[in-house]
Amino acid sequence: DLSGQYSIAGGTSHAMVYRHGRFEPLAAEVLGTYFSAAGGPNDFGATFGGYADATGRQHGFLIRGRRLKTIDFAHHLNSNIDGVNMFGAIAGVYWDADGAYHGILSQGYGHDTLIDVPGARETYPLGINNKGEVVGYSDTNPAQTHGFERSANGQIATMDVPAALSTIAF
Repeated sequence: DLSGQYSIAGGTSHAMVYRHGRFEPLAAEVLGTYFSAAGGPNDFGATFGGYADATGRQHGFLIRGRRLKTIDFAHHLNSNIDGVNMFGAIAGVYWDADGAYHGILSQGYGHDTLIDVPGARETYPLGINNKGEVVGYSDTNPAQTHGFERSANGQIATMDVPAALSTIAF
């Protein structure tokens, strides 16, 4: 199994899964027709991603088995889920009216930890492992990204491939 997105005429992207040799649209009745994209599944079968509603607001989602759950990070306009580990910890991103991305580690209701690389304009997590280590990228300007790793104890290390214009960690 794998997941991702596809575009139709007009450029609208929709979440999809590929199972047993077939492409299937992913929960269009819930994710709507405005935009959706999916990641995963992880080793435990969880599929995740984001979708936009009729107002343009984006929501994260998590699918385990046949159960789809919308995940919005409290007090933020937009959310996206970019990784889920076996313990249910979520690496995601939120952005508000200013459009700047900020990372978040969610370990259950009311247990959200912000992830912002020191000195960065934006921080965008792209994955989490079962130890709780989060990876992704940050930038001080949009033209140059830097990879980062956040350890389970909250220490952040940045990484740049020597002589590269940009680095992203997955």
